[in-house]
Amino acid sequence: MVALINLYQGNNSHAEYGNESSYNWSVACKSNITTIGYGCSNNYLNVVQLFNYTNSHVSVDNIYGGMACFNTSDTGVSWSLQLSDRGTVPADYECAFAIYNHSNSHVYECGHINASYNVNIRVSPGDSVPPTGSIVIYGPNGTEFTGTDSVFLNLTYDDNIGVRSCRWANDNQVYLADQPWENCTTVKAWLLSPGYGNRTVYYEINDTSGNTAVFNDSILYYYTQDYTPPSPPEVLDGPDCVDIDWWNGNDTLHACWSGSADDISDTIYYKYRIMENGSCYSNDCNFTDAGTDLSVSVTGLTLHENWVYSFDVIAYVFNISSVIASSNSTRIDLTLPDAPVVNSSTHPDQNRAYAEPTARLNWSAEDILGSGNRSGIAGYSYLLDTHPGTAPDSTPDERHWETLSTMSNNGYGQLLRANSSAGSPNTYAVFRQLHADFTENESVRVRVALAELSSDYDDLMGVEVFLIKHADGAGFSQFDHHGYAISSIANVSRDVAYADTMDLAATYRFDLTVNETVLDTAQDIYIVVTGLASDSDNRNNLSIAGSTGSIDLSGWDYVCDDSDVCTNMTASVDYAIEVRKADSGDGWFTEYPGLADGTYYFHVKAKDRAGNWGNTTHYRLNVAAGGVSVGIVSPEDGQIFTTDSTEANISVKVMVSGNASVRVIAMHPDGSNYTSPEEVFSTVSIFKNVTLELGRNELYAVANTSAGAVTVSSRVYVIVSKEAIPMTNKSLRVVYGGCAVSPLPYICSATVGTSRVGIANEDPQGIGAGYIQADTSEGTIKIFMSRDFDVAGVDDYFDDDEFLDLTIPSFGYIREDKPFVVQNELRYGDVYVGGDLRLEPGKYNLYIIHQGVTPDGRVNLSVEVR
Repeated sequence: MVALINLYQGNNSHAEYGNESSYNWSVACKSNITTIGYGCSNNYLNVVQLFNYTNSHVSVDNIYGGMACFNTSDTGVSWSLQLSDRGTVPADYECAFAIYNHSNSHVYECGHINASYNVNIRVSPGDSVPPTGSIVIYGPNGTEFTGTDSVFLNLTYDDNIGVRSCRWANDNQVYLADQPWENCTTVKAWLLSPGYGNRTVYYEINDTSGNTAVFNDSILYYYTQDYTPPSPPEVLDGPDCVDIDWWNGNDTLHACWSGSADDISDTIYYKYRIMENGSCYSNDCNFTDAGTDLSVSVTGLTLHENWVYSFDVIAYVFNISSVIASSNSTRIDLTLPDAPVVNSSTHPDQNRAYAEPTARLNWSAEDILGSGNRSGIAGYSYLLDTHPGTAPDSTPDERHWETLSTMSNNGYGQLLRANSSAGSPNTYAVFRQLHADFTENESVRVRVALAELSSDYDDLMGVEVFLIKHADGAGFSQFDHHGYAISSIANVSRDVAYADTMDLAATYRFDLTVNETVLDTAQDIYIVVTGLASDSDNRNNLSIAGSTGSIDLSGWDYVCDDSDVCTNMTASVDYAIEVRKADSGDGWFTEYPGLADGTYYFHVKAKDRAGNWGNTTHYRLNVAAGGVSVGIVSPEDGQIFTTDSTEANISVKVMVSGNASVRVIAMHPDGSNYTSPEEVFSTVSIFKNVTLELGRNELYAVANTSAGAVTVSSRVYVIVSKEAIPMTNKSLRVVYGGCAVSPLPYICSATVGTSRVGIANEDPQGIGAGYIQADTSEGTIKIFMSRDFDVAGVDDYFDDDEFLDLTIPSFGYIREDKPFVVQNELRYGDVYVGGDLRLEPGKYNLYIIHQGVTPDGRVNLSVEVR
């Protein structure tokens, strides 16, 4: 046996080199496997380091200079070293000893309770395959040359057995032998040797079997004087490099930049600072280094409503900086937009039914502070269904698209551009009149049916589509009308699909933006689809489809060739051009055609330009196109009736919008039903003795007109129960498992991130870790969060019974610029428990459990009595 280290005692011991003799305990290995060395040169595995040759603490992370090693010159054997928790030994390893710390540690037996780590050794057959790797020298000017001797080495290393260590040297491979072995890394800061010229760095990798491999890379180093600063970048506010003017965050800002260039360096560095209302944020005008990053997100800020924030950014190379580039700033808007105001020109009264199956809804919303600074409305989310309380999703919907021209195609074809062998005229434009007013910045979508005829080639065929204004009532006498364009020009070159006949022509879409406001009463407006005279290399003809069937004579149609010969085609053909224009202005509208008789609800909420979503407005539509509108006036949905038997007879009040024969149907909990006798009336009638059974009953009314039209009302659900003793205790207990009674005796709260979240009541009946209980007929229990918890301030609010009531309760609490935000208030007044089970007199707990929100936005609650 050969000692690696000697120990003073079996555990909690100092150590000495194995070739010393002051201590009697040893960590030893079989002498026929290896020998012990104390220099850890090339063929040695560094196992443990000692501060001194004797009476020493030990380390395993190269803190100390004295090294106890294994001689691994035998390439037939591979040695590996691995640390583990004291309770484990990795597979195929044997534990040699244990330590308490990585450095400055005493030595223990393996797995000792006072140790922290086992030092494990594995002996396995070696290999003769050298390791693999690479080196690339990277300077501020790239990889070809550098103007500074401070560079980085980008490195790779790998081996089929395992990599042990690496080392580096300048200029010559022989200098590697003078360098110490180090832990391998993928990036290493490096200083080139003095003097200009070609500089080479050598890189050696040593595997666990003692195999080595050497790699090198060179870079040209010469003095580079940069007198010219890099150009300043363009700086944008907002996430994802999208410039914004408004932002709804109260603690985070984003910026990105691009466009800097330098005449010498390929690598440009950046630094930034934040400006607040034109001054340095928090009076800190220092710049923060961003390295070579082109974007930044800064968190932990305190941002204020209606204040303006921007980023100053400097680009620099070799300590030469550009001028300061500033973003155009963003203003903070933390306030929700108003709920939209909705009306309907087709169904103006929400309490009446209309014989109109198409519903048109109009709405708008305000987003204005008293100071006049708010971001404004950016869009809406809306939908129509049969539920009264649905919440739209938080994805903005498109504006209504008005169809100005429909697409017709019965196989007619009009040449737009002849093939390259055709003589003049060989290029044509078609014009179709549109009857609509156009406003600057409006969006227009155009769909055109086009085809390549004769055969299929992959030639790119050019087409232009745009809007023009034209003298009122005038015909056409020229081909080129670019000078009269009132929109962007969609100039598209694509491989138009081959069609055997024009009725098989494919449809292509073109998006335009109106750049001039033009009224239809003042000038004629046309959509133009034209071939390109410059597109002269096509092997086949390009044509637009059309229809010669039922002709639309509401607008003019023309075709002109590039010889300025124009023909009025109004009475002959409708070109296959569909034009749709997006609604514009502050007011929005949409239409729902073909609604069946019944009651519908339109739901809409607004989003402002800062990203805040407002509250939802619900608008009811009553459609009775084929019959009359019918509805149950009473009882109310959810009403409870008590009885001493298994049944209850109630009265049901029904309203109709016109003369009809009406009956009331009650669906019982067991699946049976009651149907009332029919009554004929035209306004309101009361159906008496409608039979219900214990449990939940479903009520609805059916109206039949003399013409045979049938209309069904919305459902009303009522409960029949036996009530022995009314509930009188209105004590509500709210549980929040993570809270503690702090910092005031009427608050149970916890710190979550940088905020305090909790529950509170001004006069609790009971409070403890995880709960609060109170008579909520006297005061509500609040669920709240606070970014800046002011104990004295809260106490003052309690005195006035207005704790936390500083803002409108809102789940969007992170958008509020207030110190306290109520998320919800919980209370109950009159409570009824209904059903077909009879409770004995006594004390019961009522549990109302929030089961989440349904996909259509309704709250899902369950109630249990225990």
